[in-house]
Amino acid sequence: MNRRTLALGAALAALLCTASLPSFAETIPLLRDQAVVADGDVRLGDLFANVDRDAARVVAAAPAPGARTILDAEQLMAIATANGIAWQPRSRFDRITVERESRAVDTHEIERRLSDAIMAQSGRMEFEVEVENRQQTVFLPVGAEVRLEIENLRVDPRGRRASATLLVPNGDGGVSRAQVTARLFPVVDVPVLRGPVMPGQAIGENDLEWASVRADRLRRDMITDARWMLGMT
Repeated sequence: MNRRTLALGAALAALLCTASLPSFAETIPLLRDQAVVADGDVRLGDLFANVDRDAARVVAAAPAPGARTILDAEQLMAIATANGIAWQPRSRFDRITVERESRAVDTHEIERRLSDAIMAQSGRMEFEVEVENRQQTVFLPVGAEVRLEIENLRVDPRGRRASATLLVPNGDGGVSRAQVTARLFPVVDVPVLRGPVMPGQAIGENDLEWASVRADRLRRDMITDARWMLGMT
């Protein structure tokens, strides 16, 4: 075996050994660009890459659903030191944004919940509910089957106003509270066709159903008495 063969063999062996070893970048802890968490805990692996063995270790509380928080270089250094990982900030500007996953509940869903609560309280629904703050949004945690609850419902039929407290679960066993106010618009029940009617077919009672229309949106040509529609073709 000549020297050239020995040199090639040594080089190949070194190359194979190098290929089997993790690179430096794959072994040192690296700060992630952003952390998005699904529950109430922030884990070490949410903040740093290459901490596989300790990735599931809880290191901080997550923000509320829909909220975010920023961990700066000093806080991150404290977390790294407390958990025995070899990470140093590159500068005092190192930071990471931690965001909690959530489902946004818009005003339409809030209005539906208020309508259900008013119906349950009075046994009838005489008004259409319109939340006064059209920008109001609350956030529910993802994953678990959670829903808004209503308490302290107050209805003023004369003033056509309603107010209530929204109970918003945070997914960790607690709730936050948000105040909501709404205007109440009287509604009128009008008869409408359940579906298409064949040409020449007389309209019967079984062809009709009732729909609620806001009184201030009731057109002059709308029929409010079903008797006017019966027998029509």
